[in-house]
Amino acid sequence: MKIEKGYKQWIDKEDRRTSGEIDYGVWWGLYERRFPWWRVSWIRETGELYTVNLSNLDEFIILGNFTTEEEVERRMARYCEPFDNMVITRWFASELSHKED
Repeated sequence: MKIEKGYKQWIDKEDRRTSGEIDYGVWWGLYERRFPWWRVSWIRETGELYTVNLSNLDEFIILGNFTTEEEVERRMARYCEPFDNMVITRWFASELSHKED
């Protein structure tokens, strides 16, 4: 898994900055369900599903790319599972492992 730096510059690109987003929560843990908290959101214009560290707004991870709202909603459908399951590395293990290849 690659934690990127430079979130403020990345999110300030015009297509991201002017796009609507769908928010999937702000209480995500990275490796387990505890602080620091991460927010998961999908950017409509670019299709990027990403997470940002709320304790260090310079760190973010691209979790995947989805062309339509329906696609991302299908992927996130399990989000309604118990609150304790909101662990990024557990939910996005397959996507994150592909990024390291």
